[in-house]
Amino acid sequence: MNPSRILFKISPTDEGTYYDPYDIKEFWLKNEKWQGGFVDVENSSRDDKYLSETPDLILETDLVFLQTVIEGKKPLYVYRKAIAEQYYIKTDTAFELLVYKKYKIVTKDETTPNRFQNLEEVYENLKYRGQLSDYFRDCPYIKTQISKTPYRLKSIEKLFYAYYDCIGEEYKSLKPVRNISLKFGVSAGLSLTSVHFDAYEYANVKTTNFVTFPFGISFEIGRPLSLPRWSLYNEYSYVSPYLLEDSERIENEAGYTNIFSSYKFHSGKLINTIRYNLKDDKIKLFGSLGLSTEIYRGDLKEINEGVILSTNIYKETSTFKKWRAMRMIAGLGLRYSKFTFEARFEPGNGLRYVGPATSFILNYTF
Repeated sequence: MNPSRILFKISPTDEGTYYDPYDIKEFWLKNEKWQGGFVDVENSSRDDKYLSETPDLILETDLVFLQTVIEGKKPLYVYRKAIAEQYYIKTDTAFELLVYKKYKIVTKDETTPNRFQNLEEVYENLKYRGQLSDYFRDCPYIKTQISKTPYRLKSIEKLFYAYYDCIGEEYKSLKPVRNISLKFGVSAGLSLTSVHFDAYEYANVKTTNFVTFPFGISFEIGRPLSLPRWSLYNEYSYVSPYLLEDSERIENEAGYTNIFSSYKFHSGKLINTIRYNLKDDKIKLFGSLGLSTEIYRGDLKEINEGVILSTNIYKETSTFKKWRAMRMIAGLGLRYSKFTFEARFEPGNGLRYVGPATSFILNYTF
């Protein structure tokens, strides 16, 4: 969205001063360049439900900040605050609107029995193609490409790239910095954890510490302009099947019983945390705090064999077991380029099944 004015502060505690496009010719914000000036804005809707019924342009002159998309001999600008996104070029010292309008012509359909039925046909004013042909007149080789270019920013950008390749001059592509960033990644690591099983209810597998190697996918949401240090981090990881085994021998005057128990399980864990960048250098230090939800699934087997009162006994049982464990999670990590390394700790949740866990996770962001 194009700003209508900007607030300039000398320090965070300063009240600041507002400036509009009449006061400032241009300003930079990170990788964004904005230029102020008077431009023509076309206010016709491009929604098929609300198309104008006239090919005439609905123009008004406004004082705005245009965002520079391509900077060079032939610049390109975008204005997003209008009813529909519009693009501009610069001729001499004036901004020129690349004209495009979608409209409809409504006529009576005389071919149907119901003569009151309307027939609508949609047309397009493609004047911008002629404007671009004149704008790029020193490179006639791209005229064919101009005739096929739709009125979309990415398509027009490609046309500008082709032009600069044609004339062999340098340019700068200034990608907009949006106030929301989405980062997808993959993760893998090592986890030291423990589970508890009640011997009375769920066989003889007791507290067991073990090592797993989780791997998964991640999704991080940030707001680089308004909240540059904060982000929401989400990760789903999977632990491949793992086998826990235990045995116990019970003896008394009547005889003895050998109890063999095993639990083969796999789990999936969803992590939702808030991250805060503690140090904003090339290598970034961050902390995180949130909640982990892990679901365990597997088969619990128990074999009882022995001799009781001179009688051989043998009993085998198998039970499918599934449960969910929710724990707080805290982490501390480093971010370098597209890589992050994080150490995490999850305390036990006080319930029967899950003890504390410590993890070391490496993540790569695409």
